[in-house]
Amino acid sequence: MFSAICLYSLICVANCRQVTETPQDWAALAVDSSTVIVGVAEKQMAVVHPGKMATRSTQLSDGKVLVELPNRSDYMEGRIVRMRIVEVLKRDSKVKAHGVINIFIPGAALTDLSPAFEEGQQYLVFLSKLAPDPQRFEGTTIHHDVPSVWEERFIPGSQYVIVGNARGLVHLTDENLKLIDQVKAALVTARL
Repeated sequence: MFSAICLYSLICVANCRQVTETPQDWAALAVDSSTVIVGVAEKQMAVVHPGKMATRSTQLSDGKVLVELPNRSDYMEGRIVRMRIVEVLKRDSKVKAHGVINIFIPGAALTDLSPAFEEGQQYLVFLSKLAPDPQRFEGTTIHHDVPSVWEERFIPGSQYVIVGNARGLVHLTDENLKLIDQVKAALVTARL
């Protein structure tokens, strides 16, 4: 229960930050982005090295068995967030309105500096393609919450990352929906 409260607090802190960006900031983020979207977070899943998830057991002298669980940082590369695209503000060749994209968030743990998503919530996101790194991602899979007979392979070339860390992610609420128009204006001004 305590961990759930901590996680909820982290999500609130990360998503409730004051938005202080100027039109120049939006334009700079847009220049560094291959695409800019408004989307709804649908699902979050872990990206793991399944071969490194094994537990180890040791027989103790009293006959008991000591089971050692793997350290998350040894097997987890990060997580992906599946986003349903509502609107495309800056387009690349693979992004279409009403489509679904994956956003990769690196790291084994959610920190106060990590971009945080809440399922069912709408976000403005500045994205670029995930850089290929064959050694890092070799053999990685997307770990689903429910057991499955097949593993979904993690394909870095079809993933996006957030530009500017948390600055490239804005949780949209009724109070800040006007930000979409500000970003559109910045895109027109920057001619992107």
